[in-house]
This record gives sequence, C-alpha cells and structure tokens, in this order.
Amino acid sequence: MGTTAGFVALHNHTRAKNRCVDSACTPEGKTAADRSRVLGDLSTVGLVIGGVALGTATALWLLDPSHRSVGEQRTHHESLRPRWYAHGSPTGAFGGLEGTW
Repeated sequence: MGTTAGFVALHNHTRAKNRCVDSACTPEGKTAADRSRVLGDLSTVGLVIGGVALGTATALWLLDPSHRSVGEQRTHHESLRPRWYAHGSPTGAFGGLEGTW
C-alpha cells in the first residue's frame, strides 16, 4: 500500500508541476497537487506501519524458543514470555512489548 501510494503521489506531483507556474495552477494542476500531498502522507504512514510490523514479526520470530532444536531448548525459567502493554492518557498513548528470560 505504501509503495503504490508513493508512486501514484509522484505521478500526481509531476502532473501538478507541469500544470502550475510559480503558485498559479490550473484547476487540474491544483487537483493533482492536492492528491499528491494526500497520497504522499498515506504512503509515509503505510511504509512506517509496514516497517514496524516487519520489525515486530522479526523480533518475535527470533525470540521464539520453539524454533530451536531440542538440544538448544531453554528451560521454562529461561524462556521469553512476551507481554504486550499499552498506556493512555489525555495527552497521548504508547505501547510496546516486554518480556523476561
């Protein structure tokens, strides 16, 4: 989603550039410029979410003791036990993954 939106945003940016001189745009140029901004933001959000998801999946896969061979298995007390957490307040929110091993 992020990559596709980025390519479409670049296409609209080029269209807007060809239809705008300084800050004066044709109606088609203004529409293309507006679409370019919205799709650029959508692309950024999509790429960030994809990167976070990929990083989370990689971390969970690497820290999962079940993919080790039997001889390398950790004992119950050494196993990672991940726990998701989230905290919110009137001024914002945050969350993450924590665990012990």
